[in-house]
Amino acid sequence: MTRETVISRITEVFAKLECYLRLKGRQNLNDAAVLAEDFCKELLNRLYGHSLENLNALEPNAAATDLIDIGQRLGFQITANATTDKIRDVHRKASAHDIASRIDRLTILFLAHKAPAEPRKSGNFTPCHSPSIVSRDLSGLISDIRKKDLPEQIELLECLEDEWSRPGHSWNQEQRISNLPFLSLREGFIGREEFMEDLAAALRSGGSTVIKSVQAIHGMGGVGKTRSAIEYAWRHAHEFHALLFVTADAPDSLRRNLAALCSPDILNLPEHAATEIDVQISAVLKWLREHRDWLLILDNVDSPEAQSAVREIITPLVHGKCLITSRLAAWPTGFPALDLDVLSHEASVQLLLTHTEGFRRIVPDETASAGEIARLVDGLALALEQAAAFIRKNRCTFAAYLDLWHEADARLGDYQARGVDDYRAEVPGQAPQDPLPRSLWVTFETSFRLLTPEARELLHVLSWLAPAPMTIEHLDALTAIPKPSDRLPELDDLHLIRRTPDNGAFSVHRLIQEILRREQTDAQPPALRVALEWIDGLYLGDPQDVRTWNQLIPLTPHAVVLGHSAAEREIPEPTARLLHQAAVFLNARADHRSAEPLMRRALAIDEASYGPDHPKVAIRLNNLATLLQATNRLAEAEPLMRRALAIDEASYGPDHPEVATDLNNLATLLQSTNRLAEAEPLMRRALAIDEASYGPDHPEVATDLNN
Repeated sequence: MTRETVISRITEVFAKLECYLRLKGRQNLNDAAVLAEDFCKELLNRLYGHSLENLNALEPNAAATDLIDIGQRLGFQITANATTDKIRDVHRKASAHDIASRIDRLTILFLAHKAPAEPRKSGNFTPCHSPSIVSRDLSGLISDIRKKDLPEQIELLECLEDEWSRPGHSWNQEQRISNLPFLSLREGFIGREEFMEDLAAALRSGGSTVIKSVQAIHGMGGVGKTRSAIEYAWRHAHEFHALLFVTADAPDSLRRNLAALCSPDILNLPEHAATEIDVQISAVLKWLREHRDWLLILDNVDSPEAQSAVREIITPLVHGKCLITSRLAAWPTGFPALDLDVLSHEASVQLLLTHTEGFRRIVPDETASAGEIARLVDGLALALEQAAAFIRKNRCTFAAYLDLWHEADARLGDYQARGVDDYRAEVPGQAPQDPLPRSLWVTFETSFRLLTPEARELLHVLSWLAPAPMTIEHLDALTAIPKPSDRLPELDDLHLIRRTPDNGAFSVHRLIQEILRREQTDAQPPALRVALEWIDGLYLGDPQDVRTWNQLIPLTPHAVVLGHSAAEREIPEPTARLLHQAAVFLNARADHRSAEPLMRRALAIDEASYGPDHPKVAIRLNNLATLLQATNRLAEAEPLMRRALAIDEASYGPDHPEVATDLNNLATLLQSTNRLAEAEPLMRRALAIDEASYGPDHPEVATDLNN
């Protein structure tokens, strides 16, 4: 075999890799990055004699570094995003996370395009000089391969071709669809092997399986149900054409998140452009009925209402697999349920040792200290991950962490002295809340105390959002906290937020949110007001105009959760506006079931705030009546429209354009009930008002004429 033949075949493998990553990247498929990191680890170790390990196996979503050789103090960031912005981002993270404490040289290896030139220093970019950071691409690697002897080149070629064709890789398989929210932990996923085998067997024998907490800790979160489902998906990715993830904690969120699967980044169905949510849901369910080899994860099905909605949707789906995570103990026949317990003591210790290896200080008897931490946190996966993240970040010993944990435990005892028991904080005006694990609360408190004041403030604000992704762009609009996105690395390092694989968004675990909310015992918590005003300031534009929907869709879950929390705490504004705008948006999508309770709540708030005869109340009445009319409840809608008309006539006089709008609405309803003789004079009166107000050639007059 000649040198040119070998180089040609190696170049062909690289070309396949580049095409694969480009295709996967356009679909935002997360497994591409995972496979590329492992592929490059083998390549670089063979080519340069490094001893690189995948850092993400120990530290998921590790900042600025994917592969690390601890002995040689060098690292690689593997990426297909060959842009100057990517280089800037790596430089920023290298500084923010003190990467120089681990490595002296960091190489950004671009896989999909020629590496760009190094960015120049500018007002918003200061290069990181420690560690030294350079950029390379695949063509540069080929140049180095050319310098090798022929036997070494042949050995490298055989390694690359074997790695490319290794079973389990999906390089040459049909393109897989995925919207999984996290990457695999791989070797870092510890203590669940027997459970994963049982889960695989359960799914092979039936179409659906439920992961739930064991009866002894029924209702408890944090044991790792969602993480186990996602790890199963990644481990068995080669068995499926599509890996789909849907949060289903309530019927409304189930419907909303099912409809989102239509999007071009996921199933790319023609109905993604449809305005009605039921059209999108029907399209997704049709796709699931007509396609095979898909896995659908339905996450956090924790209420009987959500359970009923899930059963109704998935019962007819027979060509794929459904994996449900739930706190509910009772599931009917046809939904086999596997109990997920806390981690064993041995597995908990192993997790702590593995996730902190290379980062903690090594001292005698550290295993005993790790065992004590494992005992104190009750084997809860979420608490163990937070403890490990704390030790990694602070490079401390297990014993030092134990001292801090006990200090936090004492502070929690002070809470008890103020009337707060082990598991719950009583909030004025609210019913007693469900129990939270004390061990998780103390573990969180240990980390929380080390945050900067700005990071604490941000976390308090984020606790009032939905446990759904929030984009970095939206976070930057939070003006109440200086440079809020600069606080994210601090929260990420301590495992207090979860970033999406592309780092474009993040979320807070719902149990962390619950702890933070319960600690804010003010009748009207200041952080809630900040969150409310922040999201209200983002929720702009006409919700009935489809051009605003790309902005409103990701904000709506947060608007709804915030609105309900603020309403419960009797904060009238901007609560009523935010709830009403979200309701109008949902109504425009024909999601009447979700919109109606929001409209009624906004109406009740404004009636209490302004009185029953205020013009704002008339607006709420009209919109609710329009929804009732759309759902064929005309007898309920009519008195609301007549009441809105009476309010506006009394407020503005009989000849105001608002009155004309009310007249048209009522006349249209009367027409729908075939009372044409009653409808006609109302339409003529509306026409006369608008002609007098706007002139004979105004678009409002055209609408009246058409009616």
